[in-house]
Amino acid sequence: MKILHSNINVLAHVYYHGTSSDKTYSYIIEGSYANRTCKVLDAKSRNVVAEIRKKQAVIGGVTFGLEVFVLVVMPGFDSGFAMAMVLLLDQMFS
Repeated sequence: MKILHSNINVLAHVYYHGTSSDKTYSYIIEGSYANRTCKVLDAKSRNVVAEIRKKQAVIGGVTFGLEVFVLVVMPGFDSGFAMAMVLLLDQMFS
């Protein structure tokens, strides 16, 4: 899938079709879903609106599997929409 993109870090372009007839993508997902290190970027501002990270143990010596991760959602971004993107990534890369 990465050979289709000019930037090899891009996992997906997310299109939002509201009332506008604009066909440009609204969000870019970059990183590695296999390693659970992804960022969702606003396409216009390039600001991070959500991020997937590996869960880190508070107490040393505990290792979590890839199915345990943290979804960080920035204020003002829809957390349900962020989780929907995670579910779609899981379907795309599993």
